Amino acid sequence: MPLDKDLLKNNISDHKFMVWDTETEGLNHIKSRPWEVSWSVYHGLNKIEDHQHYLKWPGLNVCPGAAKATGFQMSVIDEKGENPKDVIDLFDSYLYNKDYKLVTANGLGFDVYIHNLSRLLLGYKTDYSYIDRMYDILPIARAYRLGVRAPENKEDFLAWQYRLLCVYTKGLKCKNSEIAEEFGYEVDPTKLHSADYDNQLAMFSFTNLIKKVDIQ
Repeated sequence: MPLDKDLLKNNISDHKFMVWDTETEGLNHIKSRPWEVSWSVYHGLNKIEDHQHYLKWPGLNVCPGAAKATGFQMSVIDEKGENPKDVIDLFDSYLYNKDYKLVTANGLGFDVYIHNLSRLLLGYKTDYSYIDRMYDILPIARAYRLGVRAPENKEDFLAWQYRLLCVYTKGLKCKNSEIAEEFGYEVDPTKLHSADYDNQLAMFSFTNLIKKVDIQ
């Protein structure tokens, strides 16, 4: 049984967090490139940095459904788009920094594969070495809804999250926006799927979920 002092809810100010998200051409884990990558850095509950970058891939082709859902505009890419290598190199300098705990909303089920695709397209090797530092809101929210306890052994936490990603119960409200709203965040539906806004929701949801689910 972990000691109270080991629980994140009791020592959150001792940690640094990187909250991150991507917006993509579509939902294909193998082919959909990210056109937006966003991350925020927190020291405890204090936001220290915000990063929002648009990636100008050659032949960028965002499917109509993804464009409608995310508010994608090619004119924004034309104006603000950056060299994908520059963005991914900067992003990776944070992602692979072991000082940070990583917070995402369905990152283990989606964004980690999008990030890997980006690396492969840039000639880098697959490297998932960072995922043992990830805290994914979706499986943690499912644990909260279903009354599932987190593992006592911290080394089992990643596998525990992946098992919960495979659990689907109809009507179980576990989306980032649904969790944030339940805990009192006034969610603006017009901003959902903007990566930087989703990061704000993610950190809010995470800091409230850890009060309900005892995780280390």
